[in-house]
Amino acid sequence: MILLSVQIQCILYHLLAGWIYGLCFSFLQTLTQYHQKNMLTVLSEILFHAAFSAGMFFGLLFVNGAVSNIDLVLFFMLGVFFYYRFYYRLFYHFFTFVRHFFHKRFHKIAVAKSRMLGIIKKNTKKGKKRRGAHGSKKKENAYNTG
Repeated sequence: MILLSVQIQCILYHLLAGWIYGLCFSFLQTLTQYHQKNMLTVLSEILFHAAFSAGMFFGLLFVNGAVSNIDLVLFFMLGVFFYYRFYYRLFYHFFTFVRHFFHKRFHKIAVAKSRMLGIIKKNTKKGKKRRGAHGSKKKENAYNTG
């Protein structure tokens, strides 16, 4: 039998954990919104869920000895519902601003990298003569004497 004060703490903890879960997951979804589902995005989602679950039960360990039952899981889902129903639109604009900020920086780095690679490729091909389709050196055109 759990004391009433501990039960109230567990309920509030699950509500808050659900709200924070919704906040963090919507931020992660906003960051990877326009990317195709590659291995990195899937891995980041799996790691997020694993880390959040471990952190939640570690915090619950201090509240009631990490005991969770179905009604506490329902309060967790209620916390997620509260976030998406009432707070998602407030934070979405901030999340898109952060995504745009990082996107601009990464785009500038990618452009600089591609230009540097272009310069490097241009300098490495400078001393080599072009070869024909079958690997032989190109023959000079007989009509081109200049």
